[in-house]
Order: sequence, then structure tokens, then C-alpha cells
Amino acid sequence: MLLVGKATVVLTVLVIFASTPILSYAQQSKQSRQEPTPHKVSAPQPFNLTLGKSTTVEAKSVWIRESAEVTGEGYGDAKPSYSDNDPDGVANLRIVLLDVQGLPLERLETARFGFFDNVLYLVRYQFQSGADFDKLLLQVSSKYGPPQRGDYFSTDIFNWRFESVVLSLEKAFIGQHTMTFIHEPTLRGAKASNAEVYASHVMAKAQEQKGF
Repeated sequence: MLLVGKATVVLTVLVIFASTPILSYAQQSKQSRQEPTPHKVSAPQPFNLTLGKSTTVEAKSVWIRESAEVTGEGYGDAKPSYSDNDPDGVANLRIVLLDVQGLPLERLETARFGFFDNVLYLVRYQFQSGADFDKLLLQVSSKYGPPQRGDYFSTDIFNWRFESVVLSLEKAFIGQHTMTFIHEPTLRGAKASNAEVYASHVMAKAQEQKGF
């Protein structure tokens, strides 16, 4: 289900910005044929937030300071799927997703922040149509060094790996360019939690079945 206003809803992770599941970001970072060598520089801290450490309260104080606005809020779906926007509607209450607009980043349309147990593990930027991808790539490369590159279907993906954070910049030939920050240890915890939540859901549903 999509985010609606500021109401908290059961949110399937698949429909992040209408296309990509949140929990696929780490998979995207691993799609390259070779794992990138961790960069020597410090991991990115988007808007001075620390992935794997910053809390929802800290993030909201940053958004207020930057005159940004939370435009949607929801829970992660315990089983995101590419083939179904809402496989079972099973909310994982330990995952909270917030959409934010108005952050001061050139050609940024909207940003999504993901928290697991109140710890930031995901930041995803979606840029406006027509944003200059080459300029974005040059800026990120100037700050963090050369990326690893992989071509996948209709998308170019450029990855920067740090000790526990992966930064991915994706060029979309159809759609909008995106930039994603993932804290891998926290993501692993979120994925394990999703598996537990969904297993409990399946077990409860099984007891209701009359045909077997």
C-alpha cells in the first residue's frame, strides 16, 4: 500500500517510489560481479545523520531545521514482492518508513528514510526528471573516490562501499535517478525480523484453513 498523507498505514516495501522494494537495496549493492573494495574515507552522513545510529527523533529535528516536511509515514511490509504490491498486508511494526520533501539537495524530489527499531538504516533520494546524472556522479566521485559500476537492464548502478554502509547511485533511462544509502548490519536485522513476522503470519493463517 502507498503512503497516504501523514497517516500511518501498512506499507509494502515494494512500492518505494512506485518501483523498488526497500529490502532490495542491499541486493542491488551486491549485484556487481565483484564486491567493491571498501573506501578509505569515512562513510557518508546524509544531512549529518549517521546510518546505524541516528534515531527518528534526531532525524525529525534535522528535517525541521532544514524546513523539510514529512509527507508520508508507514510500516514496512514483512514480505515485499516484485509481483504483488501487497502480498499479504503483513506489517512489520519494527520498521518505520517516512517520506520527506523540501530537503536542500539540488533537483531532489523526495527522500525516504527507513528505521528499524528506531535506528536509521535507509536513506533513498529520488531526483526530479531531467536531473543531470553525470553531474551527480562527478560530485559523489569527487567526494568518495571512484565507484564500482554495473549495468543491469535499463539501469546503470554505481556503488561505493564503506565499512558498514553502501552508497548506490542509479541512472534510470526510463524514470528518475536515485541515490541510496544502506547500513548493512541493520538491514540484516530488518530482514531477519521480516522473516519472523511473516512466518508467524503464515502459521496463524494455516490454523484457519479448512481445506487441509
